[in-house]
Amino acid sequence: MDDSDLVGEPVDYVTERVADRGDHALDDVRAAIDPFVEDGRVTREGIDATVSDTAKIISTAESRVEYAEGAAETMRETLADAPTVPTVETRRVSFEERLDAVCDRLDTVQATLASVVEQSDSPPLFELGVDLRSASTHAQGIVQTADDLQNDIEQFESWLTDPDRRTRELGEDVGLVVDSVEELEAATEETPEPATLADVHLQTDVFELLVADVRAELDDLAAFEPTGDLDSLREEVDALDDRLAALRARLDDASPYRERFDDVLGSLAESLADREPPVEWGAIQETLSDHREQVRATRTDI
Repeated sequence: MDDSDLVGEPVDYVTERVADRGDHALDDVRAAIDPFVEDGRVTREGIDATVSDTAKIISTAESRVEYAEGAAETMRETLADAPTVPTVETRRVSFEERLDAVCDRLDTVQATLASVVEQSDSPPLFELGVDLRSASTHAQGIVQTADDLQNDIEQFESWLTDPDRRTRELGEDVGLVVDSVEELEAATEETPEPATLADVHLQTDVFELLVADVRAELDDLAAFEPTGDLDSLREEVDALDDRLAALRARLDDASPYRERFDDVLGSLAESLADREPPVEWGAIQETLSDHREQVRATRTDI
């Protein structure tokens, strides 16, 4: 709809006419055309300035995506000298998928801007305002996403080329698991109520998978040259396996709690059954949290 006859008119008049023409709510129209208003009127200068401002934001998004693409290209070159192991390949695929996604988002906002420019001489004011606001908001999101992606890729490239970093970061993961297992051991030292045991059971299931994931990553790191100091980490992981086995045995000795929580315990076990390293831990953590909340709701000691 061509609203060019309304350009130059007072904003209240324009708001009412656009609302009537398009069957839009007055508040929605006012919000959409607000960037076009100067001195109480919808102006051509206001429209052109808003288009220009949006184009600048999209230009920034284009630059940031280009930086991310450059980081990805450098990563691919570095990967040529890296072993093709699951730990590496999973991360590479994730980065490529994230890059494709942000490029698709950029294509969308570029197309929106192109459409707006085509219509700006005979503007449908409401749609123009909505499209420009949407393009601006999405472009700002693209900037942040591309920045995060570039940083993550650069960190991965550093990880690929630095054996000390690889072992240090994996060692930090192992240390977090050790701390968590100690908490589970402490929770079962006395005579905890069934809900507490069920909660420990759920976490033990996940930590067993996590330790398997760490062990698989250790095997992958051994394929690098140089490997870094992996022997001490292997000893720590072996010790974790022993502690988790002892914790599992302690839970088996207190098995009556299982009947009460059979559904939630079985549900988590089923969701973990087909998971193999390398594991997507974000999804696992969310699943664990959901199951723990079901058990938590029955506890009387919190």
